[in-house]
Amino acid sequence: MQIVAGAGTLEEESSESSGRAARSVLKDLLLPRYFTREYVSRLLKRAIRNGSWRFLSPFQRSLLLVCSRICRRVRSEALYNALSEIAIDIELHSTRGRALYYGVLVLLKKASPIKRILEVAYRNIEHILYQGLSYLNNPPVFRVIG
Repeated sequence: MQIVAGAGTLEEESSESSGRAARSVLKDLLLPRYFTREYVSRLLKRAIRNGSWRFLSPFQRSLLLVCSRICRRVRSEALYNALSEIAIDIELHSTRGRALYYGVLVLLKKASPIKRILEVAYRNIEHILYQGLSYLNNPPVFRVIG
């Protein structure tokens, strides 16, 4: 029984690690080098508009509100990391964000090194979007990553 439980845990860990890798690639692709007041306020409006606002925690909501009103430019690395996680969560609630996420997952399964995926992505982000949309448009029975 322990061997089976251990095998299931390893499978879950590998899927979680690929999900973390896909989120880090999305951070590199979608987010700016630094956050400004204008970008955070646009992020806040997008969260309210696409409904992802209600899925954020109260801390994340208040952080977005405060940064959109006070911070001219985010210089703190901890604040940047927190805002980038919030931005990725907001982006993943849109169709474009989900398509990019699944496109990165498909490319991660095909080509192992992340640097190779970033090189392909910077040259042609439409290819990643196409891979993700074709994955999302498949029926759930035929959705196989890789």
